[in-house]
Amino acid sequence: MNYTSFVAIAGLLSLTAACGSSPDPGEALEVDEAALAAGVVVNECKTGAGGWIELYNAGSSAVDLAKDLVRCYWVDDAAGGSAPTRITDANVIHPSGSTTCSSVGRPSTCARVGVRETVLVRFAGVDSSRTDACRLLTSTKSIGSTCSTTTTDGAVGGTTRSLRDGTCFGRVGDSGAWATAPIPCSELASNAFACPAGCNDFNSCTDDWCGASGCQHATLPDMALCGPSAACVAGSCRETTCDDGDPCTVDTLTSNGCTWAYVATGLRCTQNGKWGTCNAQHACVTP
Repeated sequence: MNYTSFVAIAGLLSLTAACGSSPDPGEALEVDEAALAAGVVVNECKTGAGGWIELYNAGSSAVDLAKDLVRCYWVDDAAGGSAPTRITDANVIHPSGSTTCSSVGRPSTCARVGVRETVLVRFAGVDSSRTDACRLLTSTKSIGSTCSTTTTDGAVGGTTRSLRDGTCFGRVGDSGAWATAPIPCSELASNAFACPAGCNDFNSCTDDWCGASGCQHATLPDMALCGPSAACVAGSCRETTCDDGDPCTVDTLTSNGCTWAYVATGLRCTQNGKWGTCNAQHACVTP
């Protein structure tokens, strides 16, 4: 083998080894995380000094808000309020037991958000005495980790109208519509679904209640009573008569249908417009 061939082969082997090396799980990958981050929304926030902003990944892939090569991510209140807080690998809180960070060799406070995972960033800037907002912002990132100070609102948050510290605002169900009133605080847990008062659908033949996914309506069985002389039939309330034409029976509509019971012997009855009495054979005897 001549010297030229040896150098060429050595160079090829060196290039192959460099290209085939495994990346460190914690190092930035050459992908644009911004495309994936489209599924991340502000899910909930808490006002006042002990406040926070919770994010939820409604997308189909894990999103890394610190390793994005071209964008920085921030949480903030309304424009002109408190200074925004940049999301880093040091300030994101994950639910207890989450393996989102450890599975890729990152610290427990990493900015990676798993699919259908909620995380939060402490943020005391959401005002507790006036209308404000909870927002997720982005800014461009230069080579390295320098973030532009010019931010863009991702329009994935919502407004708040708090009168005291510790009030929570957010979505009706994870990634649902932003509620117009305060919601129960559910830090790092799923947001509850809100229901209209009573969930009444004004159908007397349905059982109405507020369940985990909102208002629920179950059709009552046929012959369930829906009025003094009415019963449910195929989910609709219908007038029902149990009159058997016998004046010596008590006719009753029950949830099991009509029932008829003989009255006691000697009780008064009417037959063909005349008064009489019920005899032992349950017949109405008139003079």
